[in-house]
Amino acid sequence: MVTSRDAAVVESLAREVRRRTGVTINPSKAPMLLSRVARRVRALDLEGPEAYLRVLEDLEETDAELEEFIDVVTTHKTSFFRTPRVWRRLWQQFGRDTEARSFDAWSCACSIGHEPFGLAAVGMAAAAARPGLRWSVLATDVSPKSVERASKGLFDEVHDPGMAAVGFSPLDHFERTSDGHMRASPALRSRMKFQTHNLMKRRSGSFDVALLRNVLIYFEEDDKRTIVENVLSTIRPGGLLVIGESESLLERDARLEYLEPCIFRVDK
Repeated sequence: MVTSRDAAVVESLAREVRRRTGVTINPSKAPMLLSRVARRVRALDLEGPEAYLRVLEDLEETDAELEEFIDVVTTHKTSFFRTPRVWRRLWQQFGRDTEARSFDAWSCACSIGHEPFGLAAVGMAAAAARPGLRWSVLATDVSPKSVERASKGLFDEVHDPGMAAVGFSPLDHFERTSDGHMRASPALRSRMKFQTHNLMKRRSGSFDVALLRNVLIYFEEDDKRTIVENVLSTIRPGGLLVIGESESLLERDARLEYLEPCIFRVDK
């Protein structure tokens, strides 16, 4: 149960989350936010969330605690090949379409790395099927700690929910380590870049596909428009924008052609 005193603290914490990440915390998520912040309260041996708020207010962009805060308040749920039909579409367009000359992909909220390494598996397989195809993968996230973890290409387990049947699988590019984990091959990691990036800010780049999946649900409508515009500005004509299954583009941009649920072609 969230008390009136807790509610005031949650409101202040939510403002800090939005200021630092752009993410909006719904009041219904108050218990979750307090629970996550409690990890940092314990780690710093503070009296409570009010004391942690005072810490947050004084943090500079380069302070290590800011990375910790962003990491605990952002969501890291992910898995390989979520929504298989999205991946089948990518394979159809870039692994089989002879008109595609490149597969430069951006995982816009890479979390701990399942999505960008899935993209890399597509790129590797597509290049093998179509010699001369250029491919690369950029993985970004607002959480520096998530980006650092993702860049290691190390997972507890690697699953392939049926993707091998259509021509690609990460299983071909991972090996088991001595301690039982699965590590991506050097060949796979060599074509990937990992960077910290806040989607509320514009970035340079030119991509054939951008996966903006399960991100927009955490933002208010005006911020969603900003993020979509920022991502669209990087996609080449004919490229793809992919969003999450629980998301929608309420105000369809004239540059977007609907292909199937979650998938749009960009026509500039």
